[in-house]
Amino acid sequence: MEINAGISFIWAWNQVFGDEDRVWYTQQFDAYNMLFWPYLTAPAVFRKTAWELSGGFREEMREGFEDWEFWIRLIGNGFRGYRISEKLIFIRRIGQSFVHKALAIRDFLFSKIKEYNPGIYTDPKSFINKIEDSYSDIYSSSPFVNFKDRNSYLQMNTAPHMVISDLNAESTIASLKHRNTSSPLIWVAKQPMDEEALDLLYKTTPYVYVLPNFLPSYARYEFIQNLKKIWKIHSVERLNRFSL
Repeated sequence: MEINAGISFIWAWNQVFGDEDRVWYTQQFDAYNMLFWPYLTAPAVFRKTAWELSGGFREEMREGFEDWEFWIRLIGNGFRGYRISEKLIFIRRIGQSFVHKALAIRDFLFSKIKEYNPGIYTDPKSFINKIEDSYSDIYSSSPFVNFKDRNSYLQMNTAPHMVISDLNAESTIASLKHRNTSSPLIWVAKQPMDEEALDLLYKTTPYVYVLPNFLPSYARYEFIQNLKKIWKIHSVERLNRFSL
């Protein structure tokens, strides 16, 4: 969202644990589908201005799906979302949760959502077509202003080693199997990674940045330079298919 002002809320895949052991694979943003099924996970990040302009969460939705109703109003006010294709959120499920209770009365709650948003549901297809026509990408020329405020989560006692990898998923897996992980490590992947490669990466280090998942190509070089500065990187290893 720092990169693109045209994106106003984001979410990711969820790793569910506890009584369940599964991955909640949410779909990429689709404004029309959101009107009829709450595929967006509750742990999401949204702009404060979007929350204010859309009126926040509706307190009347006390029996569930208050987040779904909020996402619909965000869409109705012209705001666009985006999903990061990584398991970035952990959700504990024990017994019957509030979500299960909401699903049991889904039809009733959905009728309330339509009642609260009549302008959207009168002709949803035409409404969404107009909304989508207003979407645009608005890229910032200085997208990394918040880097300077991120010292609070730097937990390494020594300067980390940075890997900048241009390997595909298969080659990444092969590289990780032979890597010594005793020193602090930051891994920057310039190629998309499948889930198996990502799982191995996160077992190696918690500091993983898969650039295609969240950055347009024009900003990737500057992002890496900012990473080097904020982490005080002195050791950089570059991996490509010729280095294996």
